[in-house]
Amino acid sequence: MTRRSEEAETERLEAFSDGIFAFAITLLVLGLYDPTTRGFSNMFRGFINEWPSFFALATSFLTILVMWMNHHNMFNYVKRLNRRFMFLNGLLLMFVNSIGGNLRRHFLSSFTCLECPLASCF
Repeated sequence: MTRRSEEAETERLEAFSDGIFAFAITLLVLGLYDPTTRGFSNMFRGFINEWPSFFALATSFLTILVMWMNHHNMFNYVKRLNRRFMFLNGLLLMFVNSIGGNLRRHFLSSFTCLECPLASCF
């Protein structure tokens, strides 16, 4: 293979992977809603009362962001692809898509216990 075709091959996988990461981040915001629709008088009060949901969004987003940064840096060292690497990359991307929503649900369920919200995270 020539150097140009090797670069094109990794670029395709990088673009596909970036799309999957973007999809995973998009799934995080689907659970958000306008806080004023739940009877709060203003937006600020709605954000204060719904802080666990926004905290879960932020932590899940940061987790996926760190995973994307590591994935991006990995391709500085990858020059050629084979089927095994593409399959393992696909498994990683499947994990990324499943972890976002699960992290968000875990954080939200952790904050339902009013006596011990931090203890239930561990």
